[in-house]
Amino acid sequence: MKIHTPWLFTVLLMIMPATRSLAQFIWIEGEDAVSHTMKQHNWYDSVNKEALSGNEWLSHFRQGTPPEAMYRFEVTEAGAYHFWIRANSVAGPRLSYRLNQGPWIEVDLTTAIENINIASDSKPDMRFISWINPGTLDLDKRQQQIRFKFHSANNNHGALDCFLLSAQPFLPRGALKPGDRTGHANPGFFAWEPDVDPFKDNAMLDLRYLNEARAGQDGRVQAQGNKFTLANGTPVKFWAVNAGPGIWDLDDASHVYLAKHLAKHGVNMIRLHGGFYDRNTGRVDEARLHRLQHLVWAMKEAGIYSHISFYFPAWFRLDDWHREKNQWPFMLLFFDKDMQSLYFNWAKQLLTTPSPYSEMPLGEDPAVAILEIQNEDSHFFYTFKKDSCPPARWDTLKSLYGQWLITKYGSLSQAIAAWDNKTHSGDSPAQGRMELLDAWYMTTDGVKNPPVPKQRIKDQVHFLTDNMRSFYEQAIDRFRTEGHYEGLVSCGNWHTADARMLDALERYCYTAGDVIDRHGYFSPPHGGDASSYSVRTGQQFQSESALHLLRNNPLPFV
Repeated sequence: MKIHTPWLFTVLLMIMPATRSLAQFIWIEGEDAVSHTMKQHNWYDSVNKEALSGNEWLSHFRQGTPPEAMYRFEVTEAGAYHFWIRANSVAGPRLSYRLNQGPWIEVDLTTAIENINIASDSKPDMRFISWINPGTLDLDKRQQQIRFKFHSANNNHGALDCFLLSAQPFLPRGALKPGDRTGHANPGFFAWEPDVDPFKDNAMLDLRYLNEARAGQDGRVQAQGNKFTLANGTPVKFWAVNAGPGIWDLDDASHVYLAKHLAKHGVNMIRLHGGFYDRNTGRVDEARLHRLQHLVWAMKEAGIYSHISFYFPAWFRLDDWHREKNQWPFMLLFFDKDMQSLYFNWAKQLLTTPSPYSEMPLGEDPAVAILEIQNEDSHFFYTFKKDSCPPARWDTLKSLYGQWLITKYGSLSQAIAAWDNKTHSGDSPAQGRMELLDAWYMTTDGVKNPPVPKQRIKDQVHFLTDNMRSFYEQAIDRFRTEGHYEGLVSCGNWHTADARMLDALERYCYTAGDVIDRHGYFSPPHGGDASSYSVRTGQQFQSESALHLLRNNPLPFV
């Protein structure tokens, strides 16, 4: 079964290999605690136990003192162990662990993967189970003790299915332990569940030789006309994958394993798509930035170039207006000084922070082939509308429009005269602010009977084009001067509200950069409750090869 949905991309990177490890591992069931103070709740505990390891979990849902569960296990061989926890990560739980007499360490549940709804009634509430990788633990050869504490604000809710300590990288797949296989296959197919790859020299299929020994070994990738070349002039095409913060936050050994695995299968570029800053404050998360740096280094050592995409409006809430409405800050990057100040601070820290792995900042690392200015935002998409913007910030855009009109016509009164002396109720010419219409009025249907003269629509489109392109030019200049980045730049990658009317202008804006990152989405039929963002029992789908799609076929972009 293949259901192509954008939010699945980072998860798919995790599940490509199956999960068989013949090295030592320690697997402990949550319900096998030596002691605990957990209190079950009939509703919270009403889950599909067949989806759980050992058909049981240890759960809690009650106010009061945060409960704890204690476990003991024997380590027979000292070393670094990959630490994985299968627990509830949905609806704001908080989970911490304490190894022996060490400090309590809170687990970052935002990096969870394989989030599975296990509610007995299939309702999408908080009854989910997920895998989380807090990193590696250095364990001595002796008996060890670990405690887990559940301390959410909502009834200290939480549940532990199992946890794993593995000497080799582990790739989660449901409740399967290292070495387990399902044997499941559709009629006419065989079960594809290989071991964790040992990367032997005698592998029957190994495309690693197609990549350079180290990405950027001779310098930066170049754009020559409509083609890419390596620094030595060799033509190159990129076979790329996408990886979000769920991949960045994996431990070092998992980064190295993933890089080797991708290179072996012919991948030579990875798009690192995610933020490294707090969703509400914009403060840079140095730990996540370091994980990004390590992943770039691991890919570099496998001959894989990085394409870094670090801003998408979905990842940030600029001010109280956005936080209260849970509204993405659409369009603000193009004109708002507060948004731009935060953005350029992120860019500077991204590009100039020294990497302890490659011994150079990312901005100077030739393994960083492409830097993407922003992901999927545009003045020419339906998100461009007054309701998407705080009133004071919308007034800023109106003022910029007023200044642009004065430059073109000499004064706002002359601009209004060019519009048959017709004004809009949102105009404030005395304050230098002129209203802008929502994106729909810039489409073929919207201009058929607009509430303002068509010349005004033309002027608006012209102004917004200039505004976007000038921001892209500014961003590239600051990447070069402040970030010391000399690699390729991709401005944007979105489509417009009306391809016939606006796509050429959108692409014109992108030509300020070196590369156009065209997102060619495709999706076979997939229907049913919440099918646009989830996979649930009772939904319907049609498995369809991308090679045979009549509409939105991705092949023209390959």
